[in-house]
Amino acid sequence: MKLNFFVAAFPFSLLALSLGCSVAQLGCAVVLTQSLLLAVPLALAVALVLIRLLMPRLQCAGCRSLHKSHALSRFAVREAKLLGLPLAPKVFLLERQAPVAYCVEDGSVIVVSVGVLELLSRREQEAVVLHELHHLASNGPSFKALSAVYRFFLPFSSRSFSKDIDLGEIRADDYAASRQGTRRFLNSARGKFLP
Repeated sequence: MKLNFFVAAFPFSLLALSLGCSVAQLGCAVVLTQSLLLAVPLALAVALVLIRLLMPRLQCAGCRSLHKSHALSRFAVREAKLLGLPLAPKVFLLERQAPVAYCVEDGSVIVVSVGVLELLSRREQEAVVLHELHHLASNGPSFKALSAVYRFFLPFSSRSFSKDIDLGEIRADDYAASRQGTRRFLNSARGKFLP
């Protein structure tokens, strides 16, 4: 709640400062510039901390853990060991009919929707999990979250971050295809994800 107060109060404090400067006919442009220059890094730091703390919880809201004995959970744990991930990933189930899959950086979590389990074959599900495991191994969720914040504060950097994200997707696809020995299941799953 305090953060919301400071966020709401910041523009008013700048307005008060600028009005005070104009009424007193002081040269406060330097003070305003310094205030803005200090505010941007502070806002960036606060945004990064909030994303780090809140995003994993928001991304898993409405999810339930898939039992450890479920074939997809066992597959994810086995493949994570081969990939060298320090934590055994947990597979969470999102109650959504459309096929959706993503990974969450907090505690090595892979989220798949009910649609993934219902619409995709076992091998296609494994291709999706392999893709997400590669993202976990390469810190993909952290990079995507940080790039979203930086793109907000530095809009001109959007193209660079987009290219890096696309490259991360290609590498994750390549990893899944190399582990399965074919791109067939990955491509088939991708076709079911896109309308």
